[in-house]
Amino acid sequence: MKEKIINMKKKDKILYILMLVKYIFSICITFVAFSNVKSKRYILIGIIEIILIAFISNLLLKLNKKAGIIVNSVLMLMYNAQMLVLYFASSYISMIMLSNLGSVEDLSGKAFEYIFGIAFVIVLSVLPIKEIEFDKLTNYRIISAMLLVELWFTFSFGNLYSPMYAYIDLTKQKINKIQQERANSKVTEDKTELFYSEDISDCIDKPDGLTDSPNIILIFTEGLSENIIQDERDIMPNVRAFQEDALFFSNYYNHTFATYRGIIGQLYSGYQNDNYDSNSLISIQHILKDEGYYTVFFNTEPNNKEFTSYLEELGFDEVTDLGAEKKGAVDSVSDKDAYDALYKLIEERNVDDKPIFVAMYTFGTHASLDSFNEKYGDGSDAMLNKFYNLDVWFGQFIDRFNSSDKFDDTLLVFTGDHCTYGDLDFNNSFPEATRVHTMIDRMPLCFYYKGIKSSVIDVNGRNSLDLAPTLLDYLDVNESNYFLGTSLFGNDDNYFDSYFEAEGGVMSTKNSQIAALSEAENAEFFNMLNNYFIANQQFWEK
Repeated sequence: MKEKIINMKKKDKILYILMLVKYIFSICITFVAFSNVKSKRYILIGIIEIILIAFISNLLLKLNKKAGIIVNSVLMLMYNAQMLVLYFASSYISMIMLSNLGSVEDLSGKAFEYIFGIAFVIVLSVLPIKEIEFDKLTNYRIISAMLLVELWFTFSFGNLYSPMYAYIDLTKQKINKIQQERANSKVTEDKTELFYSEDISDCIDKPDGLTDSPNIILIFTEGLSENIIQDERDIMPNVRAFQEDALFFSNYYNHTFATYRGIIGQLYSGYQNDNYDSNSLISIQHILKDEGYYTVFFNTEPNNKEFTSYLEELGFDEVTDLGAEKKGAVDSVSDKDAYDALYKLIEERNVDDKPIFVAMYTFGTHASLDSFNEKYGDGSDAMLNKFYNLDVWFGQFIDRFNSSDKFDDTLLVFTGDHCTYGDLDFNNSFPEATRVHTMIDRMPLCFYYKGIKSSVIDVNGRNSLDLAPTLLDYLDVNESNYFLGTSLFGNDDNYFDSYFEAEGGVMSTKNSQIAALSEAENAEFFNMLNNYFIANQQFWEK
């Protein structure tokens, strides 16, 4: 073998070197991804699959050189792409990622790193290869041995760690979804009655400190987990102090991911089949309209056409940017300007106007972004900067809220659209945080008005499906609805409000423990979920 290499033509030597670089790079990127996810199983299964790709390609080269090169390049690109995503996002490519490609500009904070990584992966994945002089029997033996090892690994630990199986799983999810949607469209039995309720549970009396129709402000903070607020480095002291002064719901989880699903899911107390689907059932804003409220959604991404269209489908009387300047990332309204505009909206309202319900989504803490204003410490950590920045302007808003008589009869609800995504940046900035799942975590929910008596309610793993019924229960508003959640002030006898679901992935948060469902539980949940999607469509058609 050594003599063959010495006597090899220069062109063949270069091809061998390029092939060696190609496989070494793939091994290296596997170890780089491991530095984020910290599981040696990813390394083991990754190297097994690199060996399989190498020797399957080698067999093909013996049969058809061109086919061998093409197959190898495609497979290596697929493999390396998964490892690149695993490094940045702490998981392989998922349906959630694919469904959010329409908002890829929101990740512009790390555009250079992402583009460089993608370009590097593409170039090295398509490097040419050269046939290794093994006889077919040796090739077959190595392939068979690797397949047996991978089969044993799968039986022992499941297929979660396989980058190539992740593509198969994605395909299966898509096919199953299409088949289910086709089956749902043929259902004639009325499913709306399964979810109809004549009233909202009356589990608490409206506080004496609020009138019959107080103004309501509902703030959805982009991607905020509770551990960030409670961090010992004092990243968000104003929000933490606010929680201590408010009615705070502890051990409260997000029920879905990401923003499009999170906002509509909380307003309607429901799940979402597709990212951009509308919900035809009953929402907070619809009920409050019937109660005489004027409803407004403050759009901090007015230049994002998809997001703006999505908000306009939610049924608010008005979707507006309130004339705020677009100084934030991707021409968004910064958190500083958003809170300033929100204050002015309430401050400048005529006291004789209708009571107002204002919902606002703040964008500045989105994944990949840095702060455009305030910095934490020396400003070297973008993750800490953006949450500290949010805290500064929220703190200023609360000070103004408490000092202005225009807010004397106003209920402020502070929460997130979902938890913070457990990606590379999160893991680096919060190494002590224990995350079982990248998209599920405890998140804040606080009710506050002037004169409120602070208290804590431990909801023990219940989730953001309960926001709508909890808010309306607190205000003594009682109307018919199709909410999947129930009031957090009542007992936890609800089927859905401890299940996280997004793009066909479901986990339980019961008793504040994130866990997978059994096969039977999984089947039961998806049967109920499909009935909900059918009911949504049937209600729309009515």
